[in-house]
Amino acid sequence: MVKAIIIGRDPTNFNGFLYINKGTKDGLCVNNPVIIQDKLIGRIKSVSENTAIVETIENDGFAVSGMDSRTGVFGIVKKNKELSFEYIKHNDEVYCGDSVYTSGLSEKFPRGILIGTICEVKKTDDLFFKKVLIQPAVRINKLYYAYVIY
Repeated sequence: MVKAIIIGRDPTNFNGFLYINKGTKDGLCVNNPVIIQDKLIGRIKSVSENTAIVETIENDGFAVSGMDSRTGVFGIVKKNKELSFEYIKHNDEVYCGDSVYTSGLSEKFPRGILIGTICEVKKTDDLFFKKVLIQPAVRINKLYYAYVIY
């Protein structure tokens, strides 16, 4: 793991991308997870010798495999206007206040990094899945540094 200082933000997508002061010379690669205090910030989107761009969980299209820590229900945490826990069946037991962590089912993210807390669960007209919204564990606009796992 390497500590990096946040040296910039994308002005057109303020919380979607961060610029950090570490790069390939520090061992970083595309898709390395980026965290703060065991909470997920995002992943390395691109990297040069001395800097890298971090795609955060606040960027539309960001997705990661997640798991409800209380019930073990798996789904995909995805950002499309709202951060949601998708593919949660109507009969799956997930509740407001449950913590959602990375599941470890992908090669990119190890298991056990806190993504956020379920803040809303709604029945939908969908035949299979309900709508589950997540409050991110990290406030992207308050960060000054981050850790990259490599």
